[in-house]
Amino acid sequence: MYRNSKFWKEINHYSEGFPQYKNVQVNLSDYNVKTLIRLLEILEIKIDILFSSDLKVEGGRNQKLINICKKINGDIYICGEGGKSYLDNELFLSQDILVYWHSWDEQYFYSQYGNIMWRNVSFIDFIARYGINELKKVLIIK
Repeated sequence: MYRNSKFWKEINHYSEGFPQYKNVQVNLSDYNVKTLIRLLEILEIKIDILFSSDLKVEGGRNQKLINICKKINGDIYICGEGGKSYLDNELFLSQDILVYWHSWDEQYFYSQYGNIMWRNVSFIDFIARYGINELKKVLIIK
């Protein structure tokens, strides 16, 4: 699919570490986590990754999120605007947790290629089109 892209060599080289599943049923969540970890390696981002399942927190939809924030000493919860239909903002505020509603508007970034629109594009698509160094610039990784 990317063989004719300008940055095929980069994609081909880095894709070696991506999980490959052929004719095997796989858990989508596990695949996403492994792919994200590989992306972090490619971008040379070193962070600790926590899984909510490892935190041993309980509660319903809202309370569990609050308990996760408290467990990691978080006081801000970032949520997409779709969460407004179910998230109890007042409950979060009563627990001293600020809810930040992130808007997923179209984003344009200036680069050597002109304005780049980042919408409905995976990081693999982006790398195939513009290269890893350009992705680092867009993400402001130095």
